[in-house]
Amino acid sequence: MGKCRSSGARFDIAAAGEFVAAISPTGESLRIEQGRIDEMETGEVNSIAVSDKGIIAGVGADDSTWFILAGSAQKLRGPSTTSVPSALAAAGSLVAWGFRDGRGQVWDALDKKRWQLTNGADPIFWIFLHGDIVVTVSAMQARVWHLRSNTPAVAAELACFPLALSPAERMPLVAYQCGSGAVGVVDIESHRHTQLHTHRDISFGMAWAGNMLCTGGYDGDVVCSDVKGESAPTRTHVSSPVTVLRSGTTNLYIGEESGSVWQWSANGGPLTLIAEFASRPEFIGEAVDGALFIVSKDGTVYRGEPRNGDLVQASFNVGSSIVGATIADRAMVVATRDGRVLQVEPTSGVATEIAVAQSGLSSTSFFDNGHGWVAAEGGHTLWVHRASLNSRTDFNALIRRISRPSDQGTVLVVADGGVIEQTLDGDVIRAIDIGTGRPPLVVYAWQGVGVIAAEGYLYVLDRNHQTSKGN
Repeated sequence: MGKCRSSGARFDIAAAGEFVAAISPTGESLRIEQGRIDEMETGEVNSIAVSDKGIIAGVGADDSTWFILAGSAQKLRGPSTTSVPSALAAAGSLVAWGFRDGRGQVWDALDKKRWQLTNGADPIFWIFLHGDIVVTVSAMQARVWHLRSNTPAVAAELACFPLALSPAERMPLVAYQCGSGAVGVVDIESHRHTQLHTHRDISFGMAWAGNMLCTGGYDGDVVCSDVKGESAPTRTHVSSPVTVLRSGTTNLYIGEESGSVWQWSANGGPLTLIAEFASRPEFIGEAVDGALFIVSKDGTVYRGEPRNGDLVQASFNVGSSIVGATIADRAMVVATRDGRVLQVEPTSGVATEIAVAQSGLSSTSFFDNGHGWVAAEGGHTLWVHRASLNSRTDFNALIRRISRPSDQGTVLVVADGGVIEQTLDGDVIRAIDIGTGRPPLVVYAWQGVGVIAAEGYLYVLDRNHQTSKGN
């Protein structure tokens, strides 16, 4: 049971199980009783709550938030926010605060997991904890949150709202880019956050080359940092903003706004010009036979092989701008904005139509791991398998993004109604509630762990693939 202030009144005592927490008459100390009385200096206090494990949560007279572990006298800092705390609760190892901006935070004081809750714009007046269930109540609504099922824990608080995520293939790391130009990585197991380098302006491309994370910026700089800190960063520069960055078998490919494509090693060395186009490159991919595919903004697809610093070109235009592309064995698959999914043969350049959406494609996520390709249109997802349309799943909201699939054959779909995890057959596994108003970023990281970035926080999903619905 927890107590918090309401209409300016102060509650002096909170109790749960064998524990009692009390504010002294002067409001400057707090006492815990469990067969004995321990007096602790906390500063002036407005409200307190105590859990049945003896963990105390509080709000100071200056609207600061804090908590104290059982058997300790040390006051630990709670959430930092510009909003005023309006509700408080503690139960088991969980402590929770509600705020006047409609947001709530739940912390596990023992394992340091955190959850962000959004109750809308109305202030949260009451917050209740029962096991893994949280209830937030405002003047107009009550919401039920299921922690550790459809409400993921916070892995890290980032210094920005990230623009892109990129998981490492053989390490439990996820890289992010900020609009400020800052680039960093988060370890999804230890939740350790490391900033690697910073561009002078917004950064766009991001590619992994072994232990090196490489990013390209609007400033034309390409920077590669060793995520293990074993070597110094390497740098190169092109004359216009970097639009695409891709790792090949042995090289890094850099596309820039002016239409030039360069080849470079992440370990440093000379920068080699391999192609120049009239329109900026937006996709670069290397096929298994070493051939290079490049897609420009105007819908032109180029294929060739870098030879002595020159790209031997074979080109064709698909008649529309391209919203997504991938390399499938020795062929290329592209999705066009006007709603077509095409497979392009590498030698003849013949484009075969394998699926047509009912409306233009808004986003795509391509892969080739035996499951096929996927594209998103409006309020539908299209599952495209090789040369035919496999299935369709309808949503009641506009689809914003789709992740690449996990090894278990699941994808994360971002729609206006939230995030859905589903199978490639269209079966919904769970609805994931992170309480955010803007579309988040979604990826699967090392060993198939789902990762979501939203509102300046990075969330890591558990591996419990059970259907769970929140209210």
